[in-house]
Amino acid sequence: MRKGFFPNKSKVSDVCIKLWDNLTFARTLGFMYDTIKKEERAMKATKDMTIGEVIRQNPEAARILIGMGLGCVSCPASQAETLEEAAEVHGLDIDEMLARLNNEL
Repeated sequence: MRKGFFPNKSKVSDVCIKLWDNLTFARTLGFMYDTIKKEERAMKATKDMTIGEVIRQNPEAARILIGMGLGCVSCPASQAETLEEAAEVHGLDIDEMLARLNNEL
């Protein structure tokens, strides 16, 4: 290192410490976000939940619902239609639908 390159080592150290603290804080926030998202996904689907709620909770639910014959998971009506209503309209068994959603997610 050249002499005089870091004229005030304490300021450089302070900057490095602050940077490290910020990175540590950001990592902690990321871990907390991941934990919260995992907990949200772990919530069980119920017949009173709307299709939109279930898909927001876990986007993989769309694949399961489409596979069961609900092709309208992305239509605006699905934001207000409950799983029970959708099962009835499409002639599906609500208990089977809930079992698949809760077991596969």
